[in-house]
Amino acid sequence: MKSILIIEDNKVMAQILAQLLRNSIQPKTLLHASSIGQAEAIFMKSRLVGHALDCVFLDLNLSLPLDGLSLLSQIKQEHPDLPVIVVTAEN
Repeated sequence: MKSILIIEDNKVMAQILAQLLRNSIQPKTLLHASSIGQAEAIFMKSRLVGHALDCVFLDLNLSLPLDGLSLLSQIKQEHPDLPVIVVTAEN
């Protein structure tokens, strides 16, 4: 995989996931969004420069206005072939 986006509002969890990905698959580009607005901006920028994302790691328990499932639905409507891995640290 070349470009991975982590959508996670917990900074520590995002850092842990990023380190695991760097150690295991060594992505070319690893992006982090801590809010829905940041994620949307990254999607827009990736389209403009022609560098599509290869995968998204999405936190299930994002802060409002959208939760992880709502954002997943939005991502799949706009990017139906984009693999999305839903993660959570909640018990």
